[in-house]
Amino acid sequence: MEKIKIYPYIIEKNRLAGYYEILLDNKFQIKMFEKEKNKDIYNWFLPNIKEYLFWTFDLTIFKEKEKEFTSLSNDLKSIICDKYNCNIFKKENTLVICFKNGISFVVTDNKNEAKKLKEFEEKQLMKTINLRDDEEYKIPKDIEVVEELENQPEFYAYILELYKMIYLNRIQKEIQNENLFDKTRNNFVDFTEKVYNIEVTDKKSGLDLCKKWSKSLKLEEAYLKIDNEFDLLYKNNKLNYNKNLTRWSIILFVIAIIIGIINLLNMM
Repeated sequence: MEKIKIYPYIIEKNRLAGYYEILLDNKFQIKMFEKEKNKDIYNWFLPNIKEYLFWTFDLTIFKEKEKEFTSLSNDLKSIICDKYNCNIFKKENTLVICFKNGISFVVTDNKNEAKKLKEFEEKQLMKTINLRDDEEYKIPKDIEVVEELENQPEFYAYILELYKMIYLNRIQKEIQNENLFDKTRNNFVDFTEKVYNIEVTDKKSGLDLCKKWSKSLKLEEAYLKIDNEFDLLYKNNKLNYNKNLTRWSIILFVIAIIIGIINLLNMM
């Protein structure tokens, strides 16, 4: 039997709802997190990140709402899921974790199942950010698999660190596209405010683990490099804008002089 591994991939953002529907049609179930049943996760994560990763906590508080949601058709469920930052699906021993921007992970001990689930991946985008099709990660030894992995908060904390790494890599490539500069900068600011600069937990052991993983994945190094590039590109763009503004001002001034001379000649 193969060991459980994490397989990252990317689904095109506009196709996520359709991908969710495919998962549901293939008997995957949306993971419903409950305050009592999943109290370790509920108590381990701080509110902002908990809301970002586990939106179903809010759904299961009200049993009528949960019942109403579960009774919906798969296409309607997928549309609702598409509105949230992160969705987690389960079938047997396989988990699928998808973030709103399309960065996704299959967590399974079945390599063939992972390959099947990644059939809809955005290959060109993955190639652009150097995310290999056969990329895989082992569950860190820091995470003791003493119960179902899906119920361990440290596991999701590690997924979040992997997500940060891939997202920063993606931003690093997108920043090179001048046409996407403003959009990419806004996405980077949003990522910083909602994910990167947010404390995951107030548990000392958890904080130490996240720092350890962050260091091994070189997140701080990648983040600072991107931040510096944004500053440099912004200054260059502003400089180019000022040059263009000056150039057009001179052109308009010359045109105004020519028109003035023509009018003066006509008056003579």
